[in-house]
Amino acid sequence: LSDPSRQVRSQGALALGMLMAINPRPDPVLSELGGLCVNAEASPLRASALEAVSIVLTKAGDKTTPAALAKLEVVVMLGVTDNDENVRKAAL
Repeated sequence: LSDPSRQVRSQGALALGMLMAINPRPDPVLSELGGLCVNAEASPLRASALEAVSIVLTKAGDKTTPAALAKLEVVVMLGVTDNDENVRKAAL
């Protein structure tokens, strides 16, 4: 997800979603994605990480613990208030 190419990042996010459909524990992956959202210096990387969070939650949200969801809520709220329009869109 940290590749410079948007196409590669998008394919990576979709692949994570496919893996999460069979993974019994999505929390570690979501934690890693949340960290990427917060720590990425470039806006495109933050947007891609937020898109990946959305995809993973769509595929494995029912397996996610309330604690992991609470942490992601903070990450998403940071995305909603980001200066970059693409990050804000990804957070919604």
